[in-house]
Amino acid sequence: MAAALLATPASAQWSITGFFGNASTAPADLTIRSKDTDTELDLGPVSFADESSRSPWYYGWRVTRGFEQCPWLGIEAEFIHAKAISDPNEVVRVRGRISGQPIDLSQALGSTLPRFELSHGLNVLMGNAVLHWPIVRRNGQPLVEIVGRAGAGPGIPHVEATFMGHSTDRYELGGWAIAGSVGADIRLSSRLSAVVDLAWTRAMLRLDLVTADLDGDFTTRHIIGGVTWRFRAQRQQP
Repeated sequence: MAAALLATPASAQWSITGFFGNASTAPADLTIRSKDTDTELDLGPVSFADESSRSPWYYGWRVTRGFEQCPWLGIEAEFIHAKAISDPNEVVRVRGRISGQPIDLSQALGSTLPRFELSHGLNVLMGNAVLHWPIVRRNGQPLVEIVGRAGAGPGIPHVEATFMGHSTDRYELGGWAIAGSVGADIRLSSRLSAVVDLAWTRAMLRLDLVTADLDGDFTTRHIIGGVTWRFRAQRQQP
C-alpha cells in the first residue's frame, strides 16, 4: 500500500476529507496485571461516556487516493479521534487478586481505578480499502455514491489513569484496531462533496499504567458527517 501511495501517476485521483460526529463505546471488561505487585484484576463491564460534543471534540480526517483505471476502488489513510470516559462511581464486579490478596466483590470502579479516561482520546490511525458504488449520475459523473471502507491500523490512545497511587497522562502506541463503515458521498460541485457515514471500530489495546498493564477491547459506533475536497475535478466512472 505504501508503494502505491508514493507512486503518483497523472491518472491518480487524490482527495482529503474532514469530519465531525458522535461516538458511542460499548461497555467493556478491563484486565489489570502487575507482576511486580502480584496483581491481576478483572473489572467490569465498565461503561463509558463519549462527550463527543465537548472539547476536545470528536473529529477525524482522511487522505484518499482513487484510480481511474479502477474507479470503484481507492486506498486511504484515516485518523479518528473519539473518547471513552469511565465513571468512578459506577459499581462493577472486581475479581482476581490485588497485592497478592484475593478479591471478588461489586464496588465502585473508583475504589480500584480512581481515574480512567481516553479523553484526548481513543485514537486510531487506519489504512483502508475504499469501494464506490454510484447510484445517481449527472452529465456522466456521479452525483450520489454509496461508499464502503474497511481497514486496520494502530491505536494511539491518550491515557489518563490512576492506579495504586500512580498517575498516567500521555499518548501511547497501545495495540491495534479494525474498522468498517458504509455511507454516502453527495457531490456538491466538481470538487466538493458532503459525506455521511455510519462506522464501527474495535480497538484492542494494552495500556501502560506505570505500575501495571491494562488490557481492554473497545468497540465503538460512529456517526460521521463532513466534506471531501478533490484535487482534480473529474474522475472517470464505471
